Amino acid sequence: MDIGEMMSIASEAAYLAGEVLQSKYLHVKDIREKTDITDLVTEADKEAEKVVRAYLEGVLDDKHSIVGEEGGGSATGRYVWYVDPLDGTANFAKGVPIFSVSVGMLDEGRFSVGAIYHPTEDVLYWGSVEAGAWINGRKLVPRYEAEIRGAYVGLGFPRRCTEGAKDAALIFQEYSVLHARKLRSIGSAALGLAWVAAGFLDVYFQPCLSMWDMAAGVALVLAVGGSVYIHKVDDTTYGVWASGNNDLYTAYAEIIPYLKEYVKV
Repeated sequence: MDIGEMMSIASEAAYLAGEVLQSKYLHVKDIREKTDITDLVTEADKEAEKVVRAYLEGVLDDKHSIVGEEGGGSATGRYVWYVDPLDGTANFAKGVPIFSVSVGMLDEGRFSVGAIYHPTEDVLYWGSVEAGAWINGRKLVPRYEAEIRGAYVGLGFPRRCTEGAKDAALIFQEYSVLHARKLRSIGSAALGLAWVAAGFLDVYFQPCLSMWDMAAGVALVLAVGGSVYIHKVDDTTYGVWASGNNDLYTAYAEIIPYLKEYVKV
């Protein structure tokens, strides 16, 4: 199986989950809290992941494993597929049309393939570190700001994380409000990363994510030549910085010392 086939598989899986989400959108009935008031799950999350798992299990061999937010799994074998069937569940539950499906693949621990589908806009961000990235059928060749004063920056605030991570997010937020062109918090880390790959954001910072939140998006940012830095918070949680160029990381790291703990991918 070559990289082109894997990109197609990731894209198809994202589309299939997106169809489930779109059919449930604005009709969701079963909304529950998992760990706290910000961490929600709906019947749509679970149904979408079942559809993705069934598809992936049907097309992948035993060199591949699948890890999903709702169904779990073991990261074994050369190729590990990380699935977030509904990234932005709180938005989805409230009726806010900003949520996504994220399907990413790591090859021997290296970010490789990603597909992120935004169902309400029918937009697919897809590609691989090896081949590049696309938005639907258009190759992504993004342009980025070199300085904070002109940058559009995105932040995902970590309610469940270390005090250091929370403090870093607060500093980023305060400084960006005063000095960046625009600060956005959209409620979907996968889309935030996809928007960096597309050039819609110059920076996306989230100090606490799971691998299924970030695997696809990191691959897409790397695919367009962007800069990604990661900090391992614990065995299952990671901080992620993604920007179109390294200058913005360097500038923010001078303001937020916590970022100097991050390692470039």
